[in-house]
Amino acid sequence: MLTVPASAIAGDGHNAIEAEGVAVENDDQHETSIALPADPGTGSWGPELDGEVPAVNLAVLPGGQILYYSGVEADESEDEATDLHFIWNATPIQGRSRVATIDGDSMSVATPTPASGGYYDLFCSGTTVTPEGLTLAPGATEYYTLDDEPPANLLTPLKGWNQTLLFPLDPVDDDRDWIQGPDMADDRWYPSALQLPDGDTLVASGIQTLFYPHTYSTKLETFDPDEPAKGWETMDTSFRVGPATVDQNLAPEPDTGVQLADETHQGLPNLPMYPRLHVIPSGPNAGEVLYTSNGDSWGPFGHHPTQAAWGHFQTLDPDYGEWELHPRSNVGHRHLGTTVPMMVDAEDPEPRYLSFGGTIQQSTAATPTTEIVDASAEIVTSQPTDPMTIPRWSVNGVLLPDGSALAIGGSTYDNVVAYGSPTVGPLNVERFVPNEDGTGGEWEMGPAMESLRAYHSTAVLLPDGRVLVGGHVPLPAFHDAQRGNGNAQPTDETFQIYEPGYLDRPDETRPSVSVDASAEAAVDLPGETALHVPEDQATFTLSVDGLEHGLDSVVLRKPGATTHQYNADQLGVEANVVDTDLTDGSGTVTVEAPHDLAIPPGHYMTFVNEDTPEGTYPSKAAWVALGDDVTGDAPGDGYAD
Repeated sequence: MLTVPASAIAGDGHNAIEAEGVAVENDDQHETSIALPADPGTGSWGPELDGEVPAVNLAVLPGGQILYYSGVEADESEDEATDLHFIWNATPIQGRSRVATIDGDSMSVATPTPASGGYYDLFCSGTTVTPEGLTLAPGATEYYTLDDEPPANLLTPLKGWNQTLLFPLDPVDDDRDWIQGPDMADDRWYPSALQLPDGDTLVASGIQTLFYPHTYSTKLETFDPDEPAKGWETMDTSFRVGPATVDQNLAPEPDTGVQLADETHQGLPNLPMYPRLHVIPSGPNAGEVLYTSNGDSWGPFGHHPTQAAWGHFQTLDPDYGEWELHPRSNVGHRHLGTTVPMMVDAEDPEPRYLSFGGTIQQSTAATPTTEIVDASAEIVTSQPTDPMTIPRWSVNGVLLPDGSALAIGGSTYDNVVAYGSPTVGPLNVERFVPNEDGTGGEWEMGPAMESLRAYHSTAVLLPDGRVLVGGHVPLPAFHDAQRGNGNAQPTDETFQIYEPGYLDRPDETRPSVSVDASAEAAVDLPGETALHVPEDQATFTLSVDGLEHGLDSVVLRKPGATTHQYNADQLGVEANVVDTDLTDGSGTVTVEAPHDLAIPPGHYMTFVNEDTPEGTYPSKAAWVALGDDVTGDAPGDGYAD
């Protein structure tokens, strides 16, 4: 390794890395990785694990198994120096998807039974998990082919796809495979999918034809997995430029085409690809969908004519299909940054979101800037907070059970805009620790992982409190290949698991939490049992042990489903504890079910946090199924095989 001045790496003076120096290594894949010294007590990384395919899309299934898929089949031969493209062929979709079971530092990987084959490519689909436990993948990639021949290379014309595939939670054996769902009204490439409080799935945005940037889908479609025969339903929408914008005197820029008036008129949502959309759990806009001015605005053949409004916060009332334009973000539109919903206190909920990284307004250099998006009032606003040490484009964000958040991976510049250039990126994880009132916080530097992970990488919280990181499929490095320097496009098919600092306690007994598997309300999951808490049940009780220092909190954390640095499924609620019966740290804890919050029904990882002198010490999670239609059954009539 070579230590160089940080200013030589950062990209420009505004985004300079604030350190005396950085360790830089040029690896055999023509990428440059950056490692800084870690702060003490910030955790460690386990060994790399073979995942067989890159984890471009990844979901934590109820019970803790991991479903991931790629769609990319890149040539990894170091001898093929002139091979500049991705390679796609007629491999059926199960050839690009895997189910993993993690046990400590080992991982077993299974390939789903064959389903539909042909050229349906899950690459660039949306990913979300329904309340029943179905993994839903709407949209993806379709190629214009001749005589059913496989596409030749990256330059083969492609477009979005209108199909939907679903992966069932049960049965947990070799017969589990992908299921064909109903078609959407629009083709979608790079769509966002998320769960609504009523249990329906919302899909938004996605481009229809990559060569024509004006073909972004402006239709919003919803799907009820309990009634597949209804198919996807298109939402009637209107657009409101009302008091939220007028009162702040923050008009949209002139070329948005949106009239500045306190009125509602017919209009369409104005969103980038993979818009960062999240459900607001409480406050005046409870149950509405928030766009956090963050998304994917890559446009190799031009840009959307109304994209100037992408730097504004927007909210959608899904009951009436009404969008409202809010003030502009502090920094404008973030391209391939990320947004993490911060922990919500059920007793005093104030929804806030941590938005960080990416590039600003489609510049090339990554930004370290961080802002707190406040959706607790009628008007959505944001304020800057402590920036990351390292600027990161294509960065993953993960909410931890102690209320802090991680920034993982990324690149110091956008090598999609700087098309085909080698990746330069950080190996260190950074952790954001919010202040007491949640309006700001500070970043701390964590340890460096083994391999660089940026474009097409993923990261999720595991039920054991660790963080799984995988993927990394950058665009082909054209210049290296042309110079004969070996493989043009590395892909990373490995995983690595990060153990946060709160688990580094070799001399302490870890707290534990469990549910009664014999109870009438028990729900069987793959390898686990969940406690079913229907909407008419006000409280539920957990068995706990090992709380030697006392109880800090009980946290319900929805598992993640992520791709392209967007994870709508992750959200966390600190439940209201109404009763404890503990002797020497063991006994029961009764908490109030957070039905009053506008959060999606489904399976939640439930952590019990111990209040120790060294800080919060989370247990491994038990599973709680909130809501009515959360049985985890395999889908029935109405789905095609």
